[in-house]
Amino acid sequence: LGTGAASARVSALAPGAGTPTGTVRFINPLTGALLASAPLANGAATEVLPRDAGLVAAVYSGDDGFVESVSETASALAVWARKLRTSSARRRRKTW
Repeated sequence: LGTGAASARVSALAPGAGTPTGTVRFINPLTGALLASAPLANGAATEVLPRDAGLVAAVYSGDDGFVESVSETASALAVWARKLRTSSARRRRKTW
């Protein structure tokens, strides 16, 4: 059936700043099945998915400065045409 690359970019939403670190998991949002996992490098993660992956969502793990977030759901075919973008990563406020 072949394979295709899925990419996710994680970035801070204003007024947040910085570059998130951590891991992105590519999952089937209906079953929760893990399809692939990749570390972020400069805010981006790319991994190969099977063509029959069905629906895909990117889940960002969060780090010391950013909270976990989940992308919108896309079909595996759409993943090859565009990048999944997590849109809810927000800079955590440190409390002292």
